[in-house]
Amino acid sequence: MAAKTVQNPARGNGLRAACGGAGFPGFSRMSRSSAHRAVSAPAPAQAPRHSATHGCGHTSLSFEDLVDALHHAGLRMTENRRAILRVLRAAHAPLSLEEIRERSAHDGGKPDFATVFRTMEQLEQLKLAHKVNLERSSSYFELVDPSSHHDHLVCVGCGRVVPILDDCPVEAMEHTLAAKHGFTELRHSLEFFGRCPECSRGG
Repeated sequence: MAAKTVQNPARGNGLRAACGGAGFPGFSRMSRSSAHRAVSAPAPAQAPRHSATHGCGHTSLSFEDLVDALHHAGLRMTENRRAILRVLRAAHAPLSLEEIRERSAHDGGKPDFATVFRTMEQLEQLKLAHKVNLERSSSYFELVDPSSHHDHLVCVGCGRVVPILDDCPVEAMEHTLAAKHGFTELRHSLEFFGRCPECSRGG
């Protein structure tokens, strides 16, 4: 059965109630944006191996897990694809396609833009990566963590992106909405926009 997704209606009053209007330490003039995040997806037939050390705190999947997933999808593991996976696991914030390309340089060269685009598209289809809404002209991506979820603080001054590793304020609402309306695989991405401590001090 094809997966169903829905733009999370938890924006406006419902989101404000769930979040309680609270801010985050150091950030000022916060605003919010909500897109997509998976609530419940069918459990895989075999649980993936989790690495003891997370690459960037954004995923518990090891490099070998990612390689295995691409192999099982029938994709050949080229040096370019391996380099892209390493870059994504090492990232401390969502990356644009150009940033992924630049950081994926290896002894054999650097992947072209089309290769990076296709690889990210394939990772999205496999639910191993997703786009993050940073309200910028370019698309930004990060790996998905199948065992947990995080949202983001985004500085409108310098562009700094900080993962929010606390409990998601709208997760309970998602489960309620999914049950009420019969939706499956409901998803969202929650971004808070404001000014970081350094930009706040700078005026």
